[in-house]
Amino acid sequence: MDKTGEFAFSASADHTVRIWSIEDGSCTKVIYVNQTMAVMTVGFNQGYLACSYGEFLALYKIGSDMTSAKLLKTYEEHHKRIESIKLDISDPDQGQGVMISSGKDGLIKYWSIADDKSLQTFKGSQEQITCVTFDKLRIVMASRENKIKIFDFSPNI
Repeated sequence: MDKTGEFAFSASADHTVRIWSIEDGSCTKVIYVNQTMAVMTVGFNQGYLACSYGEFLALYKIGSDMTSAKLLKTYEEHHKRIESIKLDISDPDQGQGVMISSGKDGLIKYWSIADDKSLQTFKGSQEQITCVTFDKLRIVMASRENKIKIFDFSPNI
């Protein structure tokens, strides 16, 4: 959901991301992400949308009326399917921000959206990481090992 509570975002096995109006339940935009893989997870922050399909991440700029989407970048560093992503945009006008991704490969990747490769990689688990979140000082993850881990870090962005 966006910060205003007006729109929600869904990822789908039909290879799409959909943007929904909370007020009337209508679909304002369908983004056709790829032709062969289910979209597993989606994150939205300040006009930017990130989603995952297989071991790929895609980053889009969403129009202010939520009816347009422009693909900005795709990223590929995970070795297995990405299960969770979080996005934090610090300056939407300059296209600056960070995101994290985690998946079945047990890795957590920390990205600057301006770069083409991850800034840091954390080995989070021997198993699939099912959920990940972060703030300016920590990354918190949960895995199929029934564990939660907290990583202290200092991003140098």
